[in-house]
Order: sequence, then structure tokens, then C-alpha cells
Amino acid sequence: MWKLHRYNWDDSSPPPEAWFPANKGPEAMMYLSYTITYYDALPDYTAFIHGHQRSWHQQGDMVELINSLQIPALDAHGYVPLRCDWYPSCPSEIRLIDHDAIVWGPGVHCEDAEREIGRAWKELFDFAEMPRTIASQCCAQFVVTRDAIPRRSRVDYERMRRAWLQKPDLIDDTSGRVFEKLWAYIMTGEAVRCPAPQQCACQYFGQCAPRKWATPPGGLVKWKEDSAFVSATSDEVNRL
Repeated sequence: MWKLHRYNWDDSSPPPEAWFPANKGPEAMMYLSYTITYYDALPDYTAFIHGHQRSWHQQGDMVELINSLQIPALDAHGYVPLRCDWYPSCPSEIRLIDHDAIVWGPGVHCEDAEREIGRAWKELFDFAEMPRTIASQCCAQFVVTRDAIPRRSRVDYERMRRAWLQKPDLIDDTSGRVFEKLWAYIMTGEAVRCPAPQQCACQYFGQCAPRKWATPPGGLVKWKEDSAFVSATSDEVNRL
């Protein structure tokens, strides 16, 4: 079912099927390059993943995760994060207007990413209104349906790569993290995409045994146990 498209960041002469213009912006360059190359020949499902099989920032062993993916749920929602824990990015990591985000975890380049998303919003998303809050499960690994990618045109993805990701004045960590914070919005149009952890694990991966999840610190709203998603317009999330 799955065909591997391997992009090697240190390949100075990548083959046409895995071509990318520059080693800039970590996985964002590879994700955008794949999307542009295969835009007219997308498979039913695409998993955007890193090169490691295990990591703290994914829901488990990557092979097991992909094999346990609940396809009907993916079909229903169009986008599935490969991490369910809210730490360290849900429910309100990026605060584009108020700049009052409560840091949960190391917050590496978080302020830089927030600043650059605000600066680049019109360039990236044209006339779309800039939301007050951007948040989704970290960390730039997710699966989408074929219909999710063409929500935006190939020209949009080309512009993201050429006019912004390749800017020489941004360090890789910042340019890559900007897209890490934006993938869920790019693919779904939802500014806050934070499935409740237990429901995410059960609904998307069949991991339904109750477990203890990291709880947001004071000042951040906790997920609602009876709701699969936190609304992008929630007053609690936006702290209006």
C-alpha cells in the first residue's frame, strides 16, 4: 500500500523523483518538494515522516503507527497527526496577535517562529485572515488524504518553497519550525487542530487503553474528555 519516497538532505545531486532545490528548512523543504513534484499524481494517502523509526515526539514505533492507522478515521478527517500528546504545543503555542503564549516545554525558537509567521502570513496565505492562535500536535509528522493537499494550489506550494522557505536571512531551525507550526493549518484550514490525546490515540491508531497524558500547565486550557477536537474559535483557547 505504501511507497517510500526517500529524500536525503545531504544528497548534492538528488534524482528527479526526489529532487529538492536546496538543503534549507529541514523536513519542510522535502515535504514541499514532494508535494510539488507529485501534485498531479497523489496517492490516496501520504505520510509525511522523518527518517527515524522511534522518537519521543511520535505516538510510537513508526512502522507500527502506520500499520495501525485507522483508515476510516483518516478518511473522515483528512489529516492525522503522528503524535497525540499535547506536550509541548497544544492548545495555544503560537499567539500571532497578542503574543502572550505560555511556554510549555523548552520553547526552542518558539518566539522566532511566532514572529516570522506573523511577518510572512500574507506572503504565505494571501488574503486569508490571520488567526489569533495557531496550534497543533508537534512535531511535523502527519498523514493526509489525497484531497487534503489540493486544498491549496501547486502555485501556493511553489511560492511557499521559493519565496519564503529559501530566504537566506532565516536560520534553518526557524524556517523549519515555522512550517512545523503551520502544517495542520495548511492541510485543513483549521488554526487550532488539537485532538484530545486519548481520543486521538484510540480513534486514529486503535490505542484505546486508558493512559495518563501530560497535562497543560496553569493558564492553558485542558482538553475536554467528551470532545475529540478543541475548536479553533474556542474562547478558552484564545483567552479573549
